[in-house]
Amino acid sequence: MRSLCEGPWVVGGNFNIIRYPAKRSNCPRINGAMTEFSECIDELELIDPLLFGGSYTWRRGEGHQTASRIDRFLYSSQWEEQFTFIKQSTMPKLGSDHNPILLTCGNLNFKKSYFKFENWWMRVEGFKEEVKLWWQSFVITGTQSFVLAEKLKLLKGKMKEWSKNNRNNCKAQKEEIMEELAKWEAVQEQRVLTEEEIQQKNKFGYHL
Repeated sequence: MRSLCEGPWVVGGNFNIIRYPAKRSNCPRINGAMTEFSECIDELELIDPLLFGGSYTWRRGEGHQTASRIDRFLYSSQWEEQFTFIKQSTMPKLGSDHNPILLTCGNLNFKKSYFKFENWWMRVEGFKEEVKLWWQSFVITGTQSFVLAEKLKLLKGKMKEWSKNNRNNCKAQKEEIMEELAKWEAVQEQRVLTEEEIQQKNKFGYHL
């Protein structure tokens, strides 16, 4: 795969292997698989950045008897030179045994903006009705394909404007929920949560 890549590149995911014994609970020593993984990273000249937000990215069982750091981002030196700030950090788990991993790389300057449909739009009351009203309000004449294309352009503009006006409220709510989940994650690093505490934590996850 590396031979097919030119310029800066980054790879991330669940590698299902750790590099050092300290990155797995109850792991007394380094083994051959760990050594091979580290050698592969060195051979490809990849950078394995520090992980902020926790020691592990995967846990099993309610009491987290087994835990390890098997998820990570790796990037080339060219990638590091491309950005002024790179940070890898964990995020609260949302129904999975794995913590999502976030790689921030500073400010990016896109030559051309692109349209992206946000999942949170569907959770805002009245959004579907707004879309229907917008679509019906567009008056375009021409062939069917032309009418469809033009109405989609107008709809995209309406959605962007609506998103800009509603983003702050949703962003504040999401940040509040993520802060609460992070607090529970910190407690769970120290001890096993009670059934009542697990239910309280799960309630926040349902709102994302």
